[in-house]
Amino acid sequence: MKEINNMTSIALGRHDVVVGVDTHKDEHVAVALDGLGGRLDELAIAAKPHGYAELLAWADRLGAVVTFGVEGTGSYGSGLARFLRRHGRRVVEVSRPPRKGVRRLSGKSDTIDAEHAAREVLAGKATATPKLADGIVEAIRLTKIARDTAVKAHSQAMITLKATLVTATDDLRSELEPLTDFKLIQACAALDTSGDVADPEVAMRRTLGVLARRWLDLHEEIKDHSRHLKKLTTTAAPELVAAFGIGPDIAAEMLITAGDNNDRIRSDAALAKLCGACPIPAGSGWS
Repeated sequence: MKEINNMTSIALGRHDVVVGVDTHKDEHVAVALDGLGGRLDELAIAAKPHGYAELLAWADRLGAVVTFGVEGTGSYGSGLARFLRRHGRRVVEVSRPPRKGVRRLSGKSDTIDAEHAAREVLAGKATATPKLADGIVEAIRLTKIARDTAVKAHSQAMITLKATLVTATDDLRSELEPLTDFKLIQACAALDTSGDVADPEVAMRRTLGVLARRWLDLHEEIKDHSRHLKKLTTTAAPELVAAFGIGPDIAAEMLITAGDNNDRIRSDAALAKLCGACPIPAGSGWS
């Protein structure tokens, strides 16, 4: 199988094929180009296994397929990317065209975006190897999603409780506001909520109680996610977690950035660029 190098396209022939795919939740659109940039055909498929098989058979009928350039390999295009890799095909990740740049000049349609993906591959601009997302790092990513959303909801519950308490009666405010956060949560969770909810005082105690119990439930959930995250990151990269200043959360972020197939990152400098830690030249500010 011919491949396209990282700098420019090698001598592809008229019978070579490069396929670009614009991905969406329910449907993907593909455009095929020959090795000289000529447009061959387009195809819309369902974003399901039978659609992926249809796409592969269609591409093979057009010629010798060199590469599939797929948008959104970490989201809507993940299923297609996995399918193509299982069938031994070369897949590269293509960034979606910027709305204020290419899309303004060329217009916006799924077909245009798919052709843009194919031309990015043909020009050698798209060379990124997609993450495999089939190992322990994928488990870390999913666990971190659960933990991060729980942390956000946890903070929001406390903020909402305190904002609600501001409108409580003077007696209730004087009783609760001086308390530390955890004691405030415990006191609100223990409030008497009996009575007619049509009574604003009853509704206030009930609301504070609900928010406090939500905070406590999320507190336990976060601890559970944190235990799993620590175990997973320690298993995946024990030396990273043991480094000074690196905890499970930061380790998880770095591992997610690298992916399960971290050989796709060719150097330390490439990793620094990917995670935003590389030095960026800047002027002194003096004119």
